[in-house]
Amino acid sequence: MKLLFCGRFVPKKGIMLLIESFSKVLEAKYSIELNIIGFGPQEFLVKELVTKLSIEKNVNFLGKLNQNEFIQQCYENHVFVAPSQTDILNGETEGGAPTVIIEALATGMPVIASNHADIPNIVSHKESGLIFQEADTESLYHAIIEMYNIKDKWPKMGTNGREFVLENHDIKTVSL
Repeated sequence: MKLLFCGRFVPKKGIMLLIESFSKVLEAKYSIELNIIGFGPQEFLVKELVTKLSIEKNVNFLGKLNQNEFIQQCYENHVFVAPSQTDILNGETEGGAPTVIIEALATGMPVIASNHADIPNIVSHKESGLIFQEADTESLYHAIIEMYNIKDKWPKMGTNGREFVLENHDIKTVSL
């Protein structure tokens, strides 16, 4: 399974949580890869954690990509992961649902996302993806394992997510 993350390397995006949960999945002997798009203030810490956990072979840092390159990555990966959370130091939150989740859903990708902010209004649990408990490494770990084990449901989840975006977020729909 190929997981995709796209976001700034800041606490509210949950990238450190994702790395920790991903490492646990690898320890459980699941064959997965994590592709990371982005950059930011925590970049050194994120890469340091990947090295410390000895998971470099399964993690690919793709850096900053443009919109078309991001969409291409959505088609080349299986599941999008959005582990957003409240920054415990400054209280910063998403303030809604990250646009990148809507974009991933629009490509027909299932999504694993936290129950943070408005995300559960975009990702429907077990319909277009899986929702896990915000800021909970164990909960994200179980969501990744569950998604891995329901590969047969990915096409339907992807279709459901794409249909939701077309019905609720398409420019032709929302501009009426």
